Amino acid sequence: MQFLPLAVGALSATAQVQQGRAAEEEAKFAAEQEGIRARDEAIARREKLIEALAMQNAKVGASGITQVGSPVEVMTTDIERFEFEDISGRVSGRNEQNRLRAAGANAKKAGYLGAGISLLDSASKTKKTG
Repeated sequence: MQFLPLAVGALSATAQVQQGRAAEEEAKFAAEQEGIRARDEAIARREKLIEALAMQNAKVGASGITQVGSPVEVMTTDIERFEFEDISGRVSGRNEQNRLRAAGANAKKAGYLGAGISLLDSASKTKKTG
């Protein structure tokens, strides 16, 4: 009967390690999904910029105005805004991926730590009853 606490502790430790590993895998998957989401958003931003520039070119061409002054300034502003949003989006996406990966690694460490504590606790209980 004195080995029962050890058996329970071993089972608990195994469960905690598995839970930590599962959380790490979940976080890795979420980080991959975040990368896909960030790429999709970058593509959508590029498409929006191309559409806006094409529309501006069409308006300028239809009006017969040469592309100097205000139309060029609007296009330049749109390109600058796109570049800023693109860089911000990429940085934000990478930060979120890094955060998710770190959370997964921490969950795995917590699983191992919890397992160690369970084993020590069960060994302590065995020593007291034995």
